[in-house]
Amino acid sequence: MVRQVQHPDGRRKATKEETASFKAWEHQRAENGYPPWARRDGSEYLNVLQSSQTLRQWADEYCSSPKYLKEFVYEKFVHGWNIQALEEAVRGAIAQAHYSGHVSVETHLTATKIIIRPDNRLSRTLSKTFVKYLLMILLIYPFIWLFKRYHSRGGGRWEVCGGAYALKYTEPLDTPELTPDGGGIRLPSASARIIDTEHGPVRLYGLREGEWFRRWEQVIRQSVVSKLQRSEPMRGEGPTNPAFALDGYAPGYI
Repeated sequence: MVRQVQHPDGRRKATKEETASFKAWEHQRAENGYPPWARRDGSEYLNVLQSSQTLRQWADEYCSSPKYLKEFVYEKFVHGWNIQALEEAVRGAIAQAHYSGHVSVETHLTATKIIIRPDNRLSRTLSKTFVKYLLMILLIYPFIWLFKRYHSRGGGRWEVCGGAYALKYTEPLDTPELTPDGGGIRLPSASARIIDTEHGPVRLYGLREGEWFRRWEQVIRQSVVSKLQRSEPMRGEGPTNPAFALDGYAPGYI
């Protein structure tokens, strides 16, 4: 089971340098909010990077494989927001609240993969976490891993498809407004707005990261000041500043 790259002459095993470069770009792409089809210069046109096969062809290839521990992975992506810049903005808001302790701001996505496995006893058994841990304790799993990794009928992962969901999406005004299905693009639920940019007015779908931060900045600062601790996600509620009751109070100040 090895990573492969597609070339005009066919597939070949990816080199360590190619694998490392791909992983580094994958991390950078997610941090900067680029969609999966973007080039390394940030180009986001739908026809920039396309798969060498259709989804149906990939699925047929997976189904015809005789491997016992094969996996077909459908991955869900979100894009449109510069996560790295947003995390820096959150750190800045915490610093402005005069907090001097250790600060860690991280963004984690959950339930991003759907994994399809073959219908056989071994594959179903290894899908159970407690069984896998038991096999590790009994020192049986290392032999299964070797079989999966090196045997010709062991394992294989088809990580070749997924869905991309835009947190924000812009398009020129002279283009037809997208239909609810997005014409292949998973659009945010918010309706379109017209905004001005350095390239002229555009049609915007969704919420920009700066708008989100402006809504939450005061909550973040007040949470730091009040030393709020909680494990549940906050959905707009949080410590409030009594100054909000004053007529003319400008948001953004504690």
